[in-house]
Amino acid sequence: MTKMQFVNFCTKYSVAKWNKHSFLRRIFREIAQRIILHHIRHDTVLKLVIQITKLQGGVNLYPWPYCVKNSKSGFAGASEYAFAPWSCCDDDAIVGDCFGNYVIRHSTSYCAALIYYATGKILSENRQHAKKWVATLAANGFSEVVKRPINGGYYIGVAPHIGQYGQLYWFEYVSEDCRDSLRYMCSTYENDEYQQCLIRADSKDIKWVKIA
Repeated sequence: MTKMQFVNFCTKYSVAKWNKHSFLRRIFREIAQRIILHHIRHDTVLKLVIQITKLQGGVNLYPWPYCVKNSKSGFAGASEYAFAPWSCCDDDAIVGDCFGNYVIRHSTSYCAALIYYATGKILSENRQHAKKWVATLAANGFSEVVKRPINGGYYIGVAPHIGQYGQLYWFEYVSEDCRDSLRYMCSTYENDEYQQCLIRADSKDIKWVKIA
């Protein structure tokens, strides 16, 4: 059994769809999340990438195994190479991460992971949906709301009016390629996929919170 297969086994039986015993679900979840966090803490390649990019280089730094959505082989059924290859649309199949138990492959989980990389902090207070993350970040020690992010700093954009639960954006850098208006290059997870996007600096729908 590979590490991914074992983590998938523990993760599968940490959700109610396949395990009706709450006590056993907690045990399986704890095992899976500890393995994942241990892997992340000892991933020297990831640390090197972070040091080179300073988290601003447009590189998808959402860690293993959360970023592994599709089978390496490309064949249906070869799910041992994909993490949690089932749909999380059902409430009883939702998988939480090790950075605050946020739903994997969502903007909250992605930004929580980058906060961990930037500061070493795992969010533990006032965990809520993306639309309420200004309060969540403040409760975890990140209370500085700024008018605009600047290159070299770590910022999260909170857009509470996008979708049912809101959307988060990780600031990458100020784009110099847009002639009509100032824009920010950001990254996020949307529809379970890594996305890069340009956000207008004059947008009134996003609040920027400084992380570091």
